[in-house]
Amino acid sequence: MVNITEDDLKRLEPFRVGSGTFGVVYKVNDQIAYKVYRKTIRDSLTWKEVDNPAISLSPAHFNALITRSKRLKYTGGILDTLSVDGNFRGVVIPFYDGKRIEELTDLSLDRRLSLSREMVRNSKELSGHLIYTTDFKTNNIMIANGVVQFIDLDDVRTHVCHVPNLLYRAMTINSLGESIQDFMLERRHLFSPGGAFNDLEREQNFLSLTYGRIEEYLNKKSEELCVVYFNPCNIEGFIELLSNLKKKYKLVMMIEEEQLHDENLVRIVDYLKANGIGLYDIILHKNQEEYPKIENIGSAYEISSQEGLRKVYTKSKK
Repeated sequence: MVNITEDDLKRLEPFRVGSGTFGVVYKVNDQIAYKVYRKTIRDSLTWKEVDNPAISLSPAHFNALITRSKRLKYTGGILDTLSVDGNFRGVVIPFYDGKRIEELTDLSLDRRLSLSREMVRNSKELSGHLIYTTDFKTNNIMIANGVVQFIDLDDVRTHVCHVPNLLYRAMTINSLGESIQDFMLERRHLFSPGGAFNDLEREQNFLSLTYGRIEEYLNKKSEELCVVYFNPCNIEGFIELLSNLKKKYKLVMMIEEEQLHDENLVRIVDYLKANGIGLYDIILHKNQEEYPKIENIGSAYEISSQEGLRKVYTKSKK
């Protein structure tokens, strides 16, 4: 255990680099940081001050986490425990000079795919050592020196087990999947049966979730698509054309924001399905130019009542 005093802690205040519900992080040097737990936290339901549950975690929990962290190849883990004036108050963690993935807004799809696969790899490693991080978020996954690092492994929702735990593993995979979905900008989708993560979220048997499901999702995202955008107006006149196009293109319906709550939208989707036309996605018209950042689109066409099918996008070749 690393021992410091309250005076040492005050001297570290200028080097505060982050804070969260359970604690405050101070940079010590380029290699390590101290995460000092708050003595109390505000209960999210009652808004009353309560004892910080992180402080009451057992020494055995931290000892196991520290021991197993030494075996990790891809994630730094926890280096040691920390006491302030002789009382347990936190942990010593690696210091990462980087950005949280929620801050990375301008990455290409290829880069997002690459980093997402690193997230799966790192999580697999943790699960392999029976460390289950059941509360992944985009603000506790960092990119430092170009690689993925998980932080907050000391969180009270990280479970260190002595035997494999199917429930915690499923919770870990589900939580990781949601974070990857956010990172891949899936929230821009309104309807995406062709390859989105919704199938995993709707998995009937929660305990059957696997990392393979996430990897399948990422593989689908890496396939280059050729899409056709069309507007739901006068849809009846496009049925024959759409029936022919669906064999070669992914069909994406574009709508305006005011159509989001239009009851006719459900009717149109059902009408298309009844005519054997499955949609790949529904997007807002204003997001058309950004859509290639979400999907690996090689080329895109738009149906125009005047011009028929016209090309509106071609992926630039680097």
